[in-house]
Amino acid sequence: MYDSHMHSIHSGDSKMSIDEICETAIEKGLKGITVTEHVSIRRYKKGEDYTRHILNSFADCKEAAEKYKGVLEVRHGMELGEYTTNPDIANDFLNIPDIDLVLGSLHAAEFAHYGNMPVWNMMKCEDFKAEHLDDLFEEYYKQLLKVAKVADVDVLAHLTYPLRYAYRIFGVSTLPENAFPIICEILKTAVERGIGIEVNTRSIGKDHNEFVPNERILAEYKRLGGKLLTLGGDAHSKSEIGNAFAEAKEMLRSLGFESYYYYDKRKPVEVKL
Repeated sequence: MYDSHMHSIHSGDSKMSIDEICETAIEKGLKGITVTEHVSIRRYKKGEDYTRHILNSFADCKEAAEKYKGVLEVRHGMELGEYTTNPDIANDFLNIPDIDLVLGSLHAAEFAHYGNMPVWNMMKCEDFKAEHLDDLFEEYYKQLLKVAKVADVDVLAHLTYPLRYAYRIFGVSTLPENAFPIICEILKTAVERGIGIEVNTRSIGKDHNEFVPNERILAEYKRLGGKLLTLGGDAHSKSEIGNAFAEAKEMLRSLGFESYYYYDKRKPVEVKL
């Protein structure tokens, strides 16, 4: 199987080297991986040497691809976060040669109407009260819809990402109903633009113990004609590489999907389930 979402030491929030990732992937029987380092656009200013960590990761991945040739396919990409906050800087990353996969994500959303809280970082949503969550989810998906409409990305990552932290902090494990119409518009936009959807398995066995996005959203994606699905453990540690992929395969089969994909030079490659 192919795991298309993971982070190494080059992301800053993982302690895994590329070699450690590869050795673990081989032990777990994976056929291929794509290392997708964090690129948080909202954190950078023009003129900074902000592409260095990606270039270093790409170099390590290319070296690993040769080292493990015939045993493990090693590809490299990035998780491009908050694209719309500065498309010019985002394009500096997108212009790097030989990218295999660009995941599009949103880890933080702006909420100017909350005054002293202009940015909602999902990992710090304890700054808000539980009664704010419906509004916060709605605003998050409105901003993710903007990303889906304009960003040059291949796949939208962890579509129900806010639930990870809403559950940890408030025990909330389901999305508010007001979010679903916007999510459906995101899915429709993804299908129209040929953007894939990631099945993120990181929360299986912890947090709200659910695929991200869940079966309801994936069934709607299929109904709309979507088929470009990737599998991602979103690994920041060895245990998360390829997490619950067998269960993910069975879930996708139960929804009527016949394939998933990995990306090579930003082109989807089909893998039968």
